[in-house]
Amino acid sequence: MQPPLPAGEYSLGRPEPWGNDFWFDLTPRFDTTRSALGIHRCYPGTGCICIPERSDIDALASWVKATGIRSLKVVN
Repeated sequence: MQPPLPAGEYSLGRPEPWGNDFWFDLTPRFDTTRSALGIHRCYPGTGCICIPERSDIDALASWVKATGIRSLKVVN
């Protein structure tokens, strides 16, 4: 089991197709031994940011594309 997503600043990738869903790559802006970090649809999981509902991941993808946001801060 993966530890929780470490708190800190991340670069946020554009939404990419991932099967029938989306994957958003998260690249830490700090040193960590964790890898393959992202935002995707799952029920719940550990280590990534999981968004269970398809409509919510679709809305997030639309928002990220429309705003061009490229950073994310994980606080807890």
